[in-house]
Amino acid sequence: IGLSIGNNPWLWLVTSLCVSGVCGPGMSLWSEEVDEVELYIPTKAILRSDAGWVKEHFKDDLRYESIIVTAPNVLQPDVLRA
Repeated sequence: IGLSIGNNPWLWLVTSLCVSGVCGPGMSLWSEEVDEVELYIPTKAILRSDAGWVKEHFKDDLRYESIIVTAPNVLQPDVLRA
């Protein structure tokens, strides 16, 4: 290949530009899928409808927090009110 390129550089240059020109417009059709349900779950799976329900009822913008309560009996009403 190197000898062929060395003997006919313009032919290789024009050929590579033509191949790029033919394949380049396909980049306008490029799209990326980032939704895990669309990527990995089959189209007719029941899990798709379940995932839609979860997404509807449990929004991504929720923040979950944890607290640590220390007391001899954490279930006593006065501890829970504090």
